[in-house]
Formats: sequence, C-alpha cells, structure tokens
Amino acid sequence: MNKIIKLLVISLFLLVLVGCGSKEYKYEESNGKVTISEYAGSDAYVIVPDAYLGKMVDTIDYNTYAYNINIYHVRLSDGIKVIRDCAFWYCTSLESIYIPKGLEEIEECAFYRCDNLKYVFFEDSEANINIEILASNECFKNAQAQYDVSVEDYERIIGYKK
Repeated sequence: MNKIIKLLVISLFLLVLVGCGSKEYKYEESNGKVTISEYAGSDAYVIVPDAYLGKMVDTIDYNTYAYNINIYHVRLSDGIKVIRDCAFWYCTSLESIYIPKGLEEIEECAFYRCDNLKYVFFEDSEANINIEILASNECFKNAQAQYDVSVEDYERIIGYKK
C-alpha cells in the first residue's frame, strides 16, 4: 500500500511539473523544428523556453507575446534563431531583452511599439553582432546596447532573484 501511495504522489508531482510548463505556451512542430506560437502567461520576467518535448525551440512566431503589458524583461534561450514580425508587438512595459549568441534574425516589426525598451543585452561581443538585427527594429534605436553580458549578469542587472 505504501508503494502505491508513493507512486501516486510521484506521478501527481510529475504531472504538475509537466502541466506547469505547457499551460502558458502553445507550440507548433514542423520538420523537426519547434516554434512557440502563443504565450498566455503573466510573468514580468519571461525566459523563452529552449525545448519542447525534447526538441529545440528555434522560432518565436508572429504575435506570440503581442499586447502583453505584464512583460518587463525577456531572456531568449540559446536555441532561438528567429523572432518573427509582431512577436512582441505592443509589449509596452518591456524594458530589456537578453539576446544569446545564436540568434540569426529579428524580423522588422518584432518589437514594434515597445516604446519603453531601454536596454538590449547581448551575450556576444559588439564585433560579432549582426548589424541588420539592430537596424531592422525601430525600438532598438532608442535602447542602449550592452555586449559580452552573461545570463547571470543580466539577471543581476534586472534584479531577478531565483
């Protein structure tokens, strides 16, 4: 009887863990690649997930975080390669974003009307940043860029406590 109760408790715990990660996001899979298509959370600090069901997330789709006024800080995970147009459309509270080395493309209006965006933190050095990423987004023109920033430094700067 004790073993059955332990198994039930462990199973329930695992279901809660799996459920917590999937309620806030919707994903789409195509050709072995995963795209985040919708976010329904309300966190002030959003860490974009790097995997879904064991597969790397490589794209943030159109309107995924659009109109979310709760988001103040965003940390992209290492696997993210593309941020589509309107992904963060009208996230008017957004103040900072952390961009890892692997990001290849931010489409033109991905951060449209993110008027409070003050800081863009890059994991990479200034010499290695694709200038097209910065030039294609109007909101980035008003933001201060900081380079060679680690995840730990970023979280310390924004005051994130685990």
